[in-house]
Amino acid sequence: MSNIPIVSDEEFEKLKESQTNDANSFSSLTGTAFNQAKQTIYEAADAVGTAIESKTGDTSFTDFLQNFGREGSAEVQQELDRTPSPTLTTSLFDIKNKDDALQFGKYGLATGLGSAPIGIGGYAAMRTLSAPLFGAGPIGIALGTLLSVSPIVAMSIGEIFKSAKDKGASEEDAAIGAIKYGLGAGLVDSVFARKVVSTIFDPVKADTIVKDITKDSFTKSAVKNTASLGATGGVTEATQAAISEVGSNQAAGLKTDLKELGKQAVNEGAIGTIFGSAAGLTTSPIAKLQKDAIIEQKKDEDLYSQIQDKIKQEDAENANIIESSTKEIEDLKLKLDKVKKTKRTISPRKLKREGRLEGELFSLQKTFEEITPTSTEQFNNLNPFEKRKIRELDKKIKKKEEELEMIGLEKTTFKGLPKELKKRQAELQSQIDSKKEALGKAKEKNPFKSELFIMPEPETLLGKGLRKLGEKDVPFLSSPARGLSATIDGLFNRATTPIKRRALELYKKNPNSDEATFLLRTSSDLETFHPAYLQRAGTYNAKLRNALDKIAPVFKTGLKDLSTVIPFADVAAQKVGVDIKEISGKDSKLIFDGITKGEDFLKSKMGNTKKYESLVSVVRPLKELLNEVGTDAKDAGIDIQLRKNYFPVQYDLSDRKKEAIFREEGLKNGVNKNELENIITNIKEQGGFYFTNFYGEQFRKNKFSERNPNSNLEFTRKLPEPMIDALADKGVVNTNILEVLPSYLMKAAKDIEYESRFKNVDKRAETLLNQNKISDTEYNRIGNTLQAILGKYGTSVPSSLRTPYQFALSAGYVITLPLAALTALAEPLILLSRAKPGSALKSAIQLPVNVFRRTARVFLPRLKKADSEKAFDEMMYGLDGALTERMNASSAIEIPQRLSQQFFKTTMLTQVTQLSRQMAFDSFKSELKNDIKKIRNINPETLEAFDIKRKYREVGISDIISTVKNLENKPIENIIRQSPMIKQAATRYVDEIIMAPNPVNRPLWMSSPVWAFAAQLKSFMFVFGNTIGMKFIRGVMGKNVRPTERTATLFRMALAMTLIIGVSQFTDLIKEMFKSMDSDDPVRTFDDLTKKKKKYGQDSLLESIARTNIFGPTTSIKLALDGYKYGSSPLVSLLLGPFGSSVDKILIGAGEAMGTGKSKRLARAIADSTPILNQNREAKAEFVKILTGEDKNYNDIFEFRNDLNLDEYFGVR
Repeated sequence: MSNIPIVSDEEFEKLKESQTNDANSFSSLTGTAFNQAKQTIYEAADAVGTAIESKTGDTSFTDFLQNFGREGSAEVQQELDRTPSPTLTTSLFDIKNKDDALQFGKYGLATGLGSAPIGIGGYAAMRTLSAPLFGAGPIGIALGTLLSVSPIVAMSIGEIFKSAKDKGASEEDAAIGAIKYGLGAGLVDSVFARKVVSTIFDPVKADTIVKDITKDSFTKSAVKNTASLGATGGVTEATQAAISEVGSNQAAGLKTDLKELGKQAVNEGAIGTIFGSAAGLTTSPIAKLQKDAIIEQKKDEDLYSQIQDKIKQEDAENANIIESSTKEIEDLKLKLDKVKKTKRTISPRKLKREGRLEGELFSLQKTFEEITPTSTEQFNNLNPFEKRKIRELDKKIKKKEEELEMIGLEKTTFKGLPKELKKRQAELQSQIDSKKEALGKAKEKNPFKSELFIMPEPETLLGKGLRKLGEKDVPFLSSPARGLSATIDGLFNRATTPIKRRALELYKKNPNSDEATFLLRTSSDLETFHPAYLQRAGTYNAKLRNALDKIAPVFKTGLKDLSTVIPFADVAAQKVGVDIKEISGKDSKLIFDGITKGEDFLKSKMGNTKKYESLVSVVRPLKELLNEVGTDAKDAGIDIQLRKNYFPVQYDLSDRKKEAIFREEGLKNGVNKNELENIITNIKEQGGFYFTNFYGEQFRKNKFSERNPNSNLEFTRKLPEPMIDALADKGVVNTNILEVLPSYLMKAAKDIEYESRFKNVDKRAETLLNQNKISDTEYNRIGNTLQAILGKYGTSVPSSLRTPYQFALSAGYVITLPLAALTALAEPLILLSRAKPGSALKSAIQLPVNVFRRTARVFLPRLKKADSEKAFDEMMYGLDGALTERMNASSAIEIPQRLSQQFFKTTMLTQVTQLSRQMAFDSFKSELKNDIKKIRNINPETLEAFDIKRKYREVGISDIISTVKNLENKPIENIIRQSPMIKQAATRYVDEIIMAPNPVNRPLWMSSPVWAFAAQLKSFMFVFGNTIGMKFIRGVMGKNVRPTERTATLFRMALAMTLIIGVSQFTDLIKEMFKSMDSDDPVRTFDDLTKKKKKYGQDSLLESIARTNIFGPTTSIKLALDGYKYGSSPLVSLLLGPFGSSVDKILIGAGEAMGTGKSKRLARAIADSTPILNQNREAKAEFVKILTGEDKNYNDIFEFRNDLNLDEYFGVR
């Protein structure tokens, strides 16, 4: 007893007061309200289970509901019992003074806030989920509404169920009564929740007319919202309380006291009013900020439209100048010609003629004045006969005037006449020269032919702040700011960023300035060049594929496709005599002959056989395709002559024998011996094509170089035709259509698109530079970006080093990317950062169908393609070469097509990337389909229409509403295929999700061959950062962004990044399982992976976050700094990429071997650089033993090669 502490009365009173204060604290009241709301959910589960049991009997489902509800409710009740009861005023009718009123207000606010996460929060969460789950149709809306109100209905059911039981009702009666009255009470209560959520997420309704939205003052917005939500909260709480009280009394068999019911309803109504008013006051800024942002966005959209209208106006005016100047030049030339032919003396007959002409002219002019109206409006009201009469009379007057003018010249004295004529001749020539100059300037301004128009994005606050500070002269600050701004622009930003920024700045200063619209046109043309070029290339290649499918077998073994995945499959096939080529060399040669020599030639060789008909069915569409390409080239302004029976020529000079044949045929056909050697060198340098205009340093001497002429478009067959025919017959011309045509079509598409957009950009830029309207910086950036597109930017690689350069870059991919397909599995999740969850979900559901179709087509080549597949192929992304094109676009040097295609297919990266792109395309298609339905049924002036327009302007469609309304009511796939604009927009959308670096969207330095190794693989990180990363920054921190848009951007990015990190962790586990296979310490679980990472000083989560590339360039720096863990120098990794790192390690190992005689480090470096093998530690360790002679099974590496028969395998390759 003596150990029990004695508390004094004073201490006891203080403790009691402290507990009371705690019970009355705002946090305690809020927590209690939250627990009570949570308890109603558990009680609702019990009530539903009990009600179902009363009708169906005891089942495992009802047991689950009852147990879940009772256990959860009991647990919460224990927590409530531990919480002291509040002693402050909780009833409106107990208020006696100001303090009581304040206490009641505090209680009402805390009660509402505590239950809000479950009631209002549950409503908001269910509403968010319902859209992607059920769609926007009538049934979907109904199901979504039911799902949204379910948390609030559950709270009402649980409240009535518990209250009825407390009043003595049986479990069954309480459950049935709770469901009966709880549905009504919950629906009433959900009105308030819906209004609060709508105020937060839809402060401006979708059907609001945008032009009618005006800025409100905060006070006005606050008063309006507070009154509205206060009234709604009061009415709904009072009604819900009344329904709940009546329902619980009826279930318990009690009579309801109407007086008490009224008091309770009023009290709860007051609490609802307090919380509703507080909610209104809190949400008022959201409504105001939303409206303000919409008004500013409307200004941005108006600016977009003004720029487009300005460009259209300029084009129309320019077209008129070209037309009128051309006509005026012709008229002046006729006058000049007459002057030149004028005689130097005048005859008496002419003098008499002059008098008659003057009389006739006077009479004609008088008649003309009498019948010609004085205004345009009166002239337009004349009938056609009267108009024609006036025009004919005008022509006669002009003819008489010209004749009189010539006679007037001739009347000059013999001495003065030649001088006057000479003066007149000079005047006319001067006018002609002036008009020609105006015409030349007008022709400099290419009409805007692009299907898409991309508006420059607003500058980030950091970028703008640095630039503005750099432009000022602040000591110690301006100079570093200029340096940092230039560094960001040069190292990290897109190639077009400075052009776009300057264009918008100039236009805002002076909308009528030539330089502003020129830069806007050029930046948009650059931004949309690759989608347009790929769409054109995809259309060409899809037609090639369709033609070849006509002679594809009905069924294939699939060995060709297996050979790209299973090593030695092609060797085995050849040994058993199975031909796995898609088209045999013989058939390819016959198709080549059919194109170049005509169908009659084929018929003379084969007769009127089925084989002949089969080959002709391929020859005809291929000839049509080649003619189409030629016509497109001519329309784009490329100087070519369309030839009959044309086929692009690629020479095969791969051995000395073929070189000798080439020389022999050249000499036979009169080609000079020295010239012949230059031609052979040129062909070797250009991958088998003959460029009569050499590709070399002379193109880099000018800031603006012209497009390097495409040998197959402009200079084909400059060698004598008999020579080419003879070389084709002797196997020196490549007749393999699968090798020649895809490459030709890609290059032709690029040249055609380039010429169409940028034909006179250099002249226009030079004019503006000379007029000081654009700076050297802007001029050079445009020129450098265009050179980058053409592959001419930066210091060129000497021809002798080009092949080793290509090999080294290819080796970098092969060494680094064997397991890249696993990493790429996370790419489709980027969709969630941009697409609506519903469209992303639909594309994921469609994925297995796409996989099945592609797999089936391996064995059934003629299996009909769905329209969606055709549309996807026509964007270039459904074709096998698309990934190689993606890799080539990300590099300054092209990698060999055949090697790269096989490698990417073998590692499954091609298949994964194609399916990822298909998902992104399906997502675009799904959203477009839903939006088209909306567009056809909504007022184009509403906020909903405004938002749809803004969404598609991001991908370059100026006015999706007008575009859709101009299209027929066709299936979505047909709309995409028939509208180049929508197809290019879809391509851009896909490229911004499944990253496709190119010379425009990556930093300019990455397009220089000198920096090809440094840029390798890093361009994906940089483009991800300046595309997805910048969209995130602008969506959350940008100017003129609505609060709801900021929230949505945060939610989508958080969801996407969370899932990407989760998938990255999973793929990490799979990779590590492969790497640790057969080792003493294999990784099989996530726990094993975490331990392994810690062992090597790695943070699994941090690495997964870094690999999302959300931090852009900093990711590459982080990975380079981690290089020391693997024996690599961070500097070498940054500057020379994966291949440089491998060479660096090998050289260090070689140095150690030469210096110390120890070869293990060298062997490890070689093993680390051996593809596939370097992905498994045990295999790598065993290979190191073989290389160092420690393996007892092999004396040296040559025995190892012979044992695995590697020489034969690579020989066949």
